[in-house]
Amino acid sequence: PGSVVPAVRTAIAGIDPAIPLREATTGPRIVRAQTARIRFVAALLGGFAALGLVFAVSAVYGTLSIEVGRRVREVGLRMALGASTAKVLRRVVITGMAPVAIGAAAGSLAVLSIAPVLDAVLFQVDARDPFSLLTGIAVLFTAAVLGCALPAIRASRIEPAVALRTD
Repeated sequence: PGSVVPAVRTAIAGIDPAIPLREATTGPRIVRAQTARIRFVAALLGGFAALGLVFAVSAVYGTLSIEVGRRVREVGLRMALGASTAKVLRRVVITGMAPVAIGAAAGSLAVLSIAPVLDAVLFQVDARDPFSLLTGIAVLFTAAVLGCALPAIRASRIEPAVALRTD
């Protein structure tokens, strides 16, 4: 598109030399310039959302690691009494996911209650859009399960005899 600018200038000057042609630009450049601020804000919010997700996963992981560390004897006793690895994994993940589920429900209610305010800053998306809400919850739950995975795997590998001897 930029290569036709001299030809356009010549054609316009041939029609009426009094028409000033200061700057010639392309349509995509105009759109990019007009949406630059919106794209910057979207990128900034996306970065903050990703950072928040990292913090949430770190919090779930840290909390669950401490909880599993405190319950080493209990997990060892369960395994000594015949609990399978799958049951130990399930128990640890359920313990970690309960607060996440409560937080997701509270967050969804908060989003729905302030939807009119959010509609003012969202572009072509309704704040009550079920697909967006469910996608956000699914991402949060996936991240939380990943945050639960390492402590759960560590708990399932506890040797019952060693766990029962620890203080």
